[in-house]
Amino acid sequence: MEVIDNQSSSPMGARLFWSMIDVARAANGWLNMAEPLKVALSHQEVADILAWKNIFDEYQRLADKFKVWAACSVVSGRFREDGFPSFRSWIIGQGKNIYLKALADPDSLADTELNMVENVYTELLDVPCDAWLAKTGQTDSALFVKELEKQPLSPEVKEEILAEIRYAEDIDTEWNFDKEEVFQSKLPRIYATFCGLDTFFEPKGPIYYEIVSHLARARDLNEDENWDRAVEECMLALEKIGQSEEYEPLMFEAFSKLGVNHLNLENYIEAIHWFDEAINLYPTFDPKLDYAYDYFRDLRLYYWRGWCKAAMESWEGAREDLLKSLAENETYRADIYCSLGATWNVTGGCDKAIEYYLKALDEPMEGLDSEFSLSQYKPLDAVFGVGMSLLGQKKFAEALRYFAETLCDDDEYWDAGYLASICLTSLGGIKLAKKLEDICAKKKEGVSDEMLLDIYKFLWSDQAKEVKKPGLMSRLLNREES
Repeated sequence: MEVIDNQSSSPMGARLFWSMIDVARAANGWLNMAEPLKVALSHQEVADILAWKNIFDEYQRLADKFKVWAACSVVSGRFREDGFPSFRSWIIGQGKNIYLKALADPDSLADTELNMVENVYTELLDVPCDAWLAKTGQTDSALFVKELEKQPLSPEVKEEILAEIRYAEDIDTEWNFDKEEVFQSKLPRIYATFCGLDTFFEPKGPIYYEIVSHLARARDLNEDENWDRAVEECMLALEKIGQSEEYEPLMFEAFSKLGVNHLNLENYIEAIHWFDEAINLYPTFDPKLDYAYDYFRDLRLYYWRGWCKAAMESWEGAREDLLKSLAENETYRADIYCSLGATWNVTGGCDKAIEYYLKALDEPMEGLDSEFSLSQYKPLDAVFGVGMSLLGQKKFAEALRYFAETLCDDDEYWDAGYLASICLTSLGGIKLAKKLEDICAKKKEGVSDEMLLDIYKFLWSDQAKEVKKPGLMSRLLNREES
């Protein structure tokens, strides 16, 4: 990576803004320009970094026009607005000339290196904040936002920017996305490039846009937790698709989303049916550049189907699917291991449960995605799971240790507190158990350090002498001394 240094004594304006964009792109190519641009920007004065961000936002705002969005929709095959800022960021990253031409004639973007995957460019959106954090040594991006509010774009720079903007006459004229002929007339070159080729997502006519629109609405409704309406939109999409093989990738998305939404609605039989349909359809087409690839790259459909089976207490089937999702999955191993531990724990397979919980604790947590994770896994759940399995084996002292460690990290983990009180009672610590049980019943305040210290002292006593010194004991003793 070539590092660029654009430090200048000139105040940050549109000219210097575009100069930094051009140098970064020329030095490293537009796909790799974010990092050198961040380095160059971090060499500027703090006020200039903030000004650069304001200029970037102004160019983003000026490109927020319907016809530009329509071009984005055709090129990327998406009708959701959440990808539009990234698309505008990509246009800015191409430089001043391409940006200004795009506003004067969005169809001119057909002359650039657009393609179905690489045109949505999110990295530039983060550059100014990352540069500011590097420059100031701060770690909280919220502080960057506050500083921006104190330094709005100056009228002089805004006037400099607006002086060069020329819009197409119909830049904000809206039209019906369902009408293919309107796209052909409004964006003829982009349409010919992306809708006239034998591409993986080749639109064949107005029905394609209707299907995509239904699925886009289903995705938005899913995010808003309006799962009934999301199901309705997916079913409307399937009605449009019919039995046509040319829309199999869209059919796969509809099947997958129907499974997810029925799972959220706790309609487990329906969810399993749609996951089965998606899994059976998947091998019939090339997924490399499709929505399907995202879902099978980490085999998450098996994971979700396994959760449905677990909810229906079909433990063998649940474990089978969870193990399939584990086969080629690196990012979510901890979550899957913990889920496998739970299926063994509930069926009395305590040794297997402990084995999987401990495997979960050995896995890194980087990159865990809440969209994938149904359990919203956190390592503390595996610690608690080990405690439950040990309790199932009537190993009360060892179980108590794991419940105490759980409470040490989360003093309002009430299930751990309640089960810890059962262990204490079984070991003869009746008074301490009653005190802990009262705290958990009230749920007004967390389990105090003093209570945890009493639990660990009890673990050291003759009543629980088989337990070795807990690793967190020294931290609690240090608190007491201070």
